[in-house]
Amino acid sequence: MRVAVIGASKEGMELAKLLHDRGHEVVIIDDRRDRVEQIQSETDIAVFHGSLTSLRVYEEARVYKADIVIAAHENDDSNIIACVFAKSRQVPRVIALVNTEDVAKLLRDLHLAEVVVVRTQEITRDLLDAIMGLRSIDIERDTIVTVIDTVVHNKLLGNRINEIESRYQNIKVLAVVDENGELLEPSKVDEIKPGMKLVVIGSRNSIGDLLGIGI
Repeated sequence: MRVAVIGASKEGMELAKLLHDRGHEVVIIDDRRDRVEQIQSETDIAVFHGSLTSLRVYEEARVYKADIVIAAHENDDSNIIACVFAKSRQVPRVIALVNTEDVAKLLRDLHLAEVVVVRTQEITRDLLDAIMGLRSIDIERDTIVTVIDTVVHNKLLGNRINEIESRYQNIKVLAVVDENGELLEPSKVDEIKPGMKLVVIGSRNSIGDLLGIGI
């Protein structure tokens, strides 16, 4: 099984080493060069350095080929972005280790993670066993996560994110990828511009209505 650990936190490294010792293929991504260099010197686990808000490092590490993604960074913004990327690439299992119940609730409500653990809870081998024994993710039947390319669906150009969400009430824009491949927070996007991609969650009917197609 291929596992991608996003964030070389204490808990992330513990899980990565346990999985690696059990014979699984593990890759780690972190945005701190000193942490990456330390991992390279102490283990033979594959590790990649890069900004966690850039799609490039996820593509370079082939996170889209993972069977499971574990978002374990100390920064919850990075964990949310990692979960969004994993879901947009249809990674079968997504697990997040977060700092607050509010973030945990957000990830659960948006179906961005199969398992969410708050850091106040102890990370043990029993938790690892529970994680590895889970079934594939169970999203509500009518809910999907998709990436909308504005090159193809150019009728969205010039719209504001809040206008789209107001017009289609069962749709939520989770993230925006600009023409340079950088992930942006939807609240910071004034209007949708050429080359942007939208990471969207919603009902099949609502997304179909948005795109003018049946899905």
